[in-house]
Amino acid sequence: MPTVLERAIAGFTARSSKRNAAIDGARIASLAESIDAVIAGLVAERTGLIRRVKRLLDEPETLAKCSSASNVQPSKSELKRVENRLRSLDLQLSECRHIEGAIANLRGLTGGTGRAAGV
Repeated sequence: MPTVLERAIAGFTARSSKRNAAIDGARIASLAESIDAVIAGLVAERTGLIRRVKRLLDEPETLAKCSSASNVQPSKSELKRVENRLRSLDLQLSECRHIEGAIANLRGLTGGTGRAAGV
């Protein structure tokens, strides 16, 4: 008479490769969507910050008319904060691009297809 363990082993079946591929594909797609959203947010913040600073530096008279402040030029410390923030955003974007590469590697490991890293 077979033991409980022997019956369990005899009745064991692995999931189908199609089901594994579907699960892997969904997991990788979720990662890709997440990193795409993060990258979009970083790019939007970076673009907006650059646009605001350029507008301030290129059109100080226009901004002065709209502002109650007499001095609309940013201080050196403010410009340094902008510079530091841009550097931080660039580093974050760089790391996210590495993650995109890792996602592409995951697709390759699982036999999945999809867009290449950085595209």
